[in-house]
Amino acid sequence: MKKLESIIPTFHFKNNKIKIKAINNEPYFSLEDVCEILEIEKPEKAKEKLLDEQGVWSAIVYTPGSFKKKDFISEPNLYTLISHSRKLANIDFVIWLASEVLPIFIKNKVIKKLINDLEELRKTQKS
Repeated sequence: MKKLESIIPTFHFKNNKIKIKAINNEPYFSLEDVCEILEIEKPEKAKEKLLDEQGVWSAIVYTPGSFKKKDFISEPNLYTLISHSRKLANIDFVIWLASEVLPIFIKNKVIKKLINDLEELRKTQKS
């Protein structure tokens, strides 16, 4: 079974793709994909001027024909970009994130905590 952190699934929002990587069981979103959805033309400039560097994670991602270094941003950094975009159409993006993407990560956290709690209970019962 692959660890959640090693998987980079691609989600689809309307006609856009967005890669999301789990880091410490938290969702991190492809900076490049988010900027494309939010119509932010220069992801590197946005990263430099707006984002908290502690919420930026670089990963090597396979793209057709090669591997490339891509930046992934934390949920707080995602909201920072959304708030600076100022386009009313982004409300649909936020609703999609809240209803379809973020519940997946919340569910995985709850399941992981339940498994850990059950393992602890099993250990205490053996003692």
